[in-house]
Amino acid sequence: MVKRVLILLTLACVSGAACGILDPNTPTLEVSANDNDAMFTLEEERVTLYNSLSDPNGLGGIEVHVNGIGRSRSFTAADLPSDPFDVPESGTAEVLVRLTRDGEVVAEGIAQWPLSPDIQWTVEVERSPYPIAQGVDVDYATQSNPVGCGWFWCREVWRFDIREDARNYEAERLWLTIKAYDPDLCTGSCEH
Repeated sequence: MVKRVLILLTLACVSGAACGILDPNTPTLEVSANDNDAMFTLEEERVTLYNSLSDPNGLGGIEVHVNGIGRSRSFTAADLPSDPFDVPESGTAEVLVRLTRDGEVVAEGIAQWPLSPDIQWTVEVERSPYPIAQGVDVDYATQSNPVGCGWFWCREVWRFDIREDARNYEAERLWLTIKAYDPDLCTGSCEH
């Protein structure tokens, strides 16, 4: 009996379904947060980035709703980072990001992008003056959405204003970064 169970489990693992292994050629999406609370210099002023997933003045009130992927999915701070999940090879993904504090919405916006085959997508949220480590020029931090980015797998960045009384400092915004990692373009030592 034990031998039969081990054989069935081995066969299930080979298919990937029972072991949590995703096919590298199936598009996936995961939702995460840049949850670093760090000191940052902005125009010679030191500010603290508030990105803790447990801090109501940080990302403690974050909600991320993903649509256009077959079955809609919703995530809160307690769910982040999410496990990767399969998404279609084509169509348009839509992400509604909402930041709440004390039950009130203080920032909200929608981002959309076309899905592609074989891509491992990541949606990342953060609070900062501009997206940290995404290759976005500071001058673009006030341009219209989406903002182009130039750092490795970054595809585009979306900026959403935080209600003035809910900001930790004047220049603070809510950022949503879409990353697209194609495993076929990376051989050897690069990672996403």
